Amino acid sequence: MIRVKKTLKVASLMVAVFGALTLTACKKNDNSSTSTVPAVRPVWTNCGNCAATIGQGIPGLVGVRSSTTNENVLFSFDLIVSQQSAMVNWNDPKAILYYTGPVSLQGVLRVQSAGDVMVCNAPPGDYEIRPMSSSSISSGGNLSYGTFEAISQNGSRIIFRVGSSQIYNAQDPQGVSSNSQTNRIAFNLILDQVNGSFCGPLATR
Repeated sequence: MIRVKKTLKVASLMVAVFGALTLTACKKNDNSSTSTVPAVRPVWTNCGNCAATIGQGIPGLVGVRSSTTNENVLFSFDLIVSQQSAMVNWNDPKAILYYTGPVSLQGVLRVQSAGDVMVCNAPPGDYEIRPMSSSSISSGGNLSYGTFEAISQNGSRIIFRVGSSQIYNAQDPQGVSSNSQTNRIAFNLILDQVNGSFCGPLATR
């Protein structure tokens, strides 16, 4: 009986030590993986003037939303601004409204379901937005110019140009602000190509 108790005690001690070592190892792995994750950077691969005008870029607004009237086409993106601008205090949550200069979009265009004539029957799915030329924003949040491609995992491709478009916030009493989660943009777009064919204008809100 004494030997059995002693054996159980030793086994319990070994389990406790092994558990502590495992927990310590997991914590070390968590810390190292967190510290080595690279920061997300804009993709300038097909944008000839983005590196020169925007550089690495910083987010002027995060999580800007937009959608068509039927809610079948959704946009969610960060507005990337030039880090070279010394004229704006980016600690001010309304800094984007005072900024004038080059910007880009980084995010997702989502087509919810098939058969939407507004996007010329583009296949449903998430399309990664990548710039082909930078846009411009003027004081007050008016966005214009810029050409973008949106590519889905199945290879579908939408190319669109930005016309005069307005950033706004009708839900937050403070209006457009980096502290708000409800910033939106009323897009005026031209869909130059949906899988190789010209499509036409697209308005969102």
